[in-house]
Amino acid sequence: MKSLCTNSGGFVVDCLAERIETLVLDASDLHGHQEMKQILRDTAEELRQLARANSDRTAPRARITSPDGQRSTRPLVAVTPSRRSSAHRQAIAILEEAETKLLRSSAQSAARASQYQQVANALGSNKVLLRS
Repeated sequence: MKSLCTNSGGFVVDCLAERIETLVLDASDLHGHQEMKQILRDTAEELRQLARANSDRTAPRARITSPDGQRSTRPLVAVTPSRRSSAHRQAIAILEEAETKLLRSSAQSAARASQYQQVANALGSNKVLLRS
């Protein structure tokens, strides 16, 4: 997520949504983790809706590419400059809620605890992108 979304400017909220969507698709063959996948799906959808609710109607959608060659799987929506600060705060809250849900879910199974905690930490590490 960081590699693609770090320099995405006004696209960061939708970029995070797109990366989480991609993560869910990559995990589609991972059995026994339905709750984690649902939390991630819900998180991606909330971030996507947030980006759209605050979209910059004057900015074209764009596919972005990272320096290491990653590319967004769909065109991204930019958040209007006047709403970015508010949208970023809301996105941080969405990520924090997802972290909490994942950590609560991990308590139900010792075998899943480490995996869920890693995913929660990965989500949490992206809050830095929104704070900068």
